[in-house]
Amino acid sequence: GLRDADAARVDREKAAQERQQVLAESRREANDILTRAQRTADETRERELGETRSELERVREQAIAEIDAERQRAVNDVRAQVADLALLAAGKVVGETMNTARERRLVDEFLDDVGGRGSAARN
Repeated sequence: GLRDADAARVDREKAAQERQQVLAESRREANDILTRAQRTADETRERELGETRSELERVREQAIAEIDAERQRAVNDVRAQVADLALLAAGKVVGETMNTARERRLVDEFLDDVGGRGSAARN
């Protein structure tokens, strides 16, 4: 009787203690899993943020290059129009048409010279 009751009580206490140990171990494992998941999420977020920054920088550099190219095209177009007008005006002054390659080169050299002084005056 009494001995059986004591043995049953000891068994119950031992089982309760084992349950507590299993529960504590389960909590530790759950915390470890959560910590690893948080670390993985942080690493993924940082990697994606870095990739996004790189992509934005690439797009910005491409836009700058396109703007520079378009500006250069516009400058070239204006130069060509100015050269044509200068040849036409010079021809009217001289009284003949100016359209040879040599005459075009002279106008281009003049425009280069004027362009160089204009940018130096701005700096």
